[in-house]
Amino acid sequence: KGPLSSILKSEQLDEKNLSFLQIARKHTKVLQKLVTSLLDLSKLESGSMKIDETAFSLFECTRFIVSNFESYIQHAGIQFIFDYKAERSLFVKLDKEKLEMIINNLISNAVKFTPQNGLITVSVHDNKNEILIKVNDTGIGMHPEELPHIFDRFYQASNTDEIQAGGTGIGLALSYELAKLMKGNLTVISEYGKGSCFTLTIPRNEVLGGFTPVQETDFGTKSFYKFNKSGAKILIVEDNASLCEYLVTIMSEYYQVICAQNGKFALEILDQLDENNLPNLIISDVMMPEMDGYQLLDYLKNHQQYCKIPVIMLTARVALQDKLKALRIGVDDYITKPFEEEELLVRTANLIKYSNTRQAELETIDQAEVQTSMLSDQNWLIDFEKYIG
Repeated sequence: KGPLSSILKSEQLDEKNLSFLQIARKHTKVLQKLVTSLLDLSKLESGSMKIDETAFSLFECTRFIVSNFESYIQHAGIQFIFDYKAERSLFVKLDKEKLEMIINNLISNAVKFTPQNGLITVSVHDNKNEILIKVNDTGIGMHPEELPHIFDRFYQASNTDEIQAGGTGIGLALSYELAKLMKGNLTVISEYGKGSCFTLTIPRNEVLGGFTPVQETDFGTKSFYKFNKSGAKILIVEDNASLCEYLVTIMSEYYQVICAQNGKFALEILDQLDENNLPNLIISDVMMPEMDGYQLLDYLKNHQQYCKIPVIMLTARVALQDKLKALRIGVDDYITKPFEEEELLVRTANLIKYSNTRQAELETIDQAEVQTSMLSDQNWLIDFEKYIG
């Protein structure tokens, strides 16, 4: 994995060979993921992989996983439904990382074999002593003779080229063995030409006491306010209702939170606030209707008052050109989906802290020097972007 990481970080090719660099980076990431899966399989085979159980909200966990796929699946022209039928207040003690890995693999597999205008449904059921998580798709399905082998290592169905090129045959095998390690099971029902349904069964290890049920929030309006009693103020700009609700849930524990569905509504909110009541930080998606994240960022950084507010881009756009575009406009941080909750919280706290310190320092610095420094940084980014393409 070390050499692969070095390849991903290498950007020494000249402009003529940029396309080769981009291809190499793309396939290196695929290979890195494959190596990680192989290492996990090796640990499972040797018995060295251990279970690390922690208590967490089942609803928050599954909703977060699903929200990371929503934008991509909708962009691919596939309908996507998340149907949570268990109690939203249910906390369980399981290996969260392995559960996320299994569900991610199942949804990725469904996306791979579901055509445009198809349907993918992720449902969660509380079945007394067990939790059932189903991923159902209306994709191409499988032949009856293939079903007994679908969880075999390196097995690929014969029809994998009908939608996309098939994978490595590792994801489902790894998911099956992880489910067994968690004292659960993974099964599949499939009919060729109609689709497949994978069902993950895991123990219902409920944790009782000390937890507050997730509150229902109306995300149908253009914006809403959910304030914590103390702490800095954050504006979240996100058109994905599930992800927006998740972000509000985790951030409102530490901050006052304002949320808007797109850049246009975000500016309307900012215009309603006086200078002393502006948010301390803005977290924005990129792909949004009416006014996207880049347009919002450009407006903010060229506004006399709003330019001082640090901005984090939280997006599924992972290409280097996308990151550089945001950096050139003036973004303060760039985080790609799926993201880690703890990382977002740490980056947010640091940006607010450094922003407050910087504002205090700027009051003692000549403004002409500040403008010269900012212009120098912008010119450097423009030159670098020209170099890489």
